[in-house]
Amino acid sequence: MMVRKFAGVKSRYWLGLLAGCTVLLAGCGASRLVYPDGLSYIRLGEAMPTRAVFHGRVLQDTLFVEGGYSWPAAVVRSGKGRIYLEGDFVGGSTLNRIRLTTSRYTTPLGIRVGMTWAELLPLAADWSALPIPGYGVADVASAAAPSIHYLVWAPAWVADTVFSIQNIPRDAPVTAIVIM
Repeated sequence: MMVRKFAGVKSRYWLGLLAGCTVLLAGCGASRLVYPDGLSYIRLGEAMPTRAVFHGRVLQDTLFVEGGYSWPAAVVRSGKGRIYLEGDFVGGSTLNRIRLTTSRYTTPLGIRVGMTWAELLPLAADWSALPIPGYGVADVASAAAPSIHYLVWAPAWVADTVFSIQNIPRDAPVTAIVIM
């Protein structure tokens, strides 16, 4: 019986290439994770990005004005959605909130934009929801990751006078992930 050894140059080359690709793919996945305090390249509490290009992403500056408040934001296009890096109300120089409307990012619970309420339910316990009538969404969060909120499109539920989490339509999609 003949035993082969992986001592050849070609074998080591292919093993090295395979290991390199594995590390590269693992790194790409990690860079698209949503953490309780931000993303891999920016965290809540850090200074708002001030450059036009931030970590290879083109930023568009904007200003949100709602309910007598205003705050700066940097908007990044990501696939078919956007990433909103929103500043604080006082001075606007500190990152206060990150809102994702792209399905490219995944939370530690495996949740991404586009999933339905039915798909979210089994992923965590102790769900709570608050209606946001002006936008037709429910702000849903779990005790498993309280700093990560999911905006679920449910205009009929939000318009209802009795807000019961059991009444959110099971096919209602997640339209945004918000880290705050």
